[in-house]
Amino acid sequence: MRLRHILSIVIALTSGCAASSGTPPAEIDGAIVYANNCNRCHEFRSPTEFDGPQWSIITTHMRVVGGIPADESRAVYEYLKSQHHPPYLAANLGLARPTTADPAHGKTLVRERGCAGCHVVEGRGGTMGPPLDGISGRRSEAFVLQQLRDPKANDPASLMPVLGLAPMEIEAIWSYLQSLDGTDGN
Repeated sequence: MRLRHILSIVIALTSGCAASSGTPPAEIDGAIVYANNCNRCHEFRSPTEFDGPQWSIITTHMRVVGGIPADESRAVYEYLKSQHHPPYLAANLGLARPTTADPAHGKTLVRERGCAGCHVVEGRGGTMGPPLDGISGRRSEAFVLQQLRDPKANDPASLMPVLGLAPMEIEAIWSYLQSLDGTDGN
């Protein structure tokens, strides 16, 4: 219950205080249900990984297989649908997206997505996946970008999750990985 309260506060603060930002209560409730339930089985999944119609199918699955009540399933759907902002819509909503492949933004994404849980990054991290230090010297740009878009494309047995990254986020991560190797991509 305490986690639910803390998450409510975080969501309210990050959404610009729900009441003043016009965030519907269903979206806030959905974010809470998503955070408290979905990650138990699905680990980290970005709300932007799928679009509205895909989330509709998934939330139906949640009701049938996961036993989540209909009102909670609808709230989760509203939350997930609200998180999918194609680039043209993001600009209209005032959601800033980087316009260049910024290594600092890539570093933030690598940290936020928990890449060091499975990969060595800057000399520290897990060993389940290959080290990301020096990756631009071992793998082509095309390979790494494809891996970030669809981990199963290069290796169908890959354990790497789909990260739901926007194209500019993928470019930023690549730029960051190159900066670790002392290359600038040119």
